[in-house]
Amino acid sequence: MSSNPELKIGIIGFGEMGKRHALEYHHATHGKMDFAAVVEPEDSRYEEGCEWYGRRPRRYVGIKEMLDRETLDGLIIASPNCFHHENLKVCMAANLPMLLEKPLESSLDKICEIVRLTRTYKAPIMVDHVMRYAPIIRKAKAIIADGSIGKVCSFNFVQYHGGGALFTTYRRTMAGGGGQLIEKATHDLDVAFYLCGAAPRKVTGICRLQKFGGDKPETLTCSNCDDFKCANRLSVGKSSNAAVKDIDLSHDLCAFSKVVDVYDNEMCMLECSNNVFGVYSHCFFVNNHFSRRYEIIGTEGILYIELSMREKLYNCDGRITVARHTPVLPLPGIEEYKFNYEGRIHYNGGPFAGRHFYDMIQGKAEPFTTVEDAFAAEMVGIAAMKSSEEHRQVDIGQEIVPKDLLTVFNGAYGGNP
Repeated sequence: MSSNPELKIGIIGFGEMGKRHALEYHHATHGKMDFAAVVEPEDSRYEEGCEWYGRRPRRYVGIKEMLDRETLDGLIIASPNCFHHENLKVCMAANLPMLLEKPLESSLDKICEIVRLTRTYKAPIMVDHVMRYAPIIRKAKAIIADGSIGKVCSFNFVQYHGGGALFTTYRRTMAGGGGQLIEKATHDLDVAFYLCGAAPRKVTGICRLQKFGGDKPETLTCSNCDDFKCANRLSVGKSSNAAVKDIDLSHDLCAFSKVVDVYDNEMCMLECSNNVFGVYSHCFFVNNHFSRRYEIIGTEGILYIELSMREKLYNCDGRITVARHTPVLPLPGIEEYKFNYEGRIHYNGGPFAGRHFYDMIQGKAEPFTTVEDAFAAEMVGIAAMKSSEEHRQVDIGQEIVPKDLLTVFNGAYGGNP
């Protein structure tokens, strides 16, 4: 076999992330990953995906049909969150190396079922916590690992987003997306636990729905709404022709509908292993100011990651600043590292994730972003929402995680099962 063989990949879900994986991974491996087949029930999404990818993978209506007819080397599940469990069940017999899009699923029960299924899966699975692969995050990990800020003590992660579009898709309901602490925050929480070398244990959360939601009809879309002054109106309506039970996959659903039940402003305080604690917060109605900033505090200094920049700097999309309490020669008191994301989302992490997936399929690499870590990060979101509802701190292991999955939870992020 060639040291760099061409691998045939099947994608389940050729929408937003599926099409991105196809193009990005194809380029990252210089064409060695051939996305030969896709399962996509919706006509428009398939056509958009083909246009994005620049190729026309063979299209199938169902997963079983694709697996029966194609000889594949790997699979990607990139369908909407609420279908991951259903999709994985069909894939179990194939036992092909897999990339599973995050989050694992949209509800506690289904997330747990995903974990149970993967424990019997006979091929490696990596979860698309792509930000871990970003050069800016990898550099931050190296700085922390070499002791530059001493022993890690705490963290403060913040994300502000004019995220109205997140409330015009299936993600506007808990049933569809699972909530933003599951859908979006798991990126940040995964990075926090990875960088700090600590795993979540207890959480106190405050979760509020403060801008979106309302009394508009469930079926209202931007394309058939007469309120042309609506600040969250989408200019192009994209309805869905996919026959999916219970979940409307249209792109232009009303963000002020009475069915919207996903919180848009949340924060949580976390107690972690290794005597680390921290705060994470996000808000999704901060317009014209996307901000994602991380602070990690150690006994000898602070590491500050600006994933988004307030000021415009030439050839600089993101920056790490390290400030030490006492300069120790030859290390200065303050260091800066600048990063160019090359026009890619997820801070240019995608190509590195793609190459890792390519190596994993061949048995040259183990999963780096594991199901176990993803499970622990998502349990934080479940626990934070419970904490907010009950106005108290929640012990994740004792109150949220089923007993048969405690070893999985306790073993995440380098912990002891």
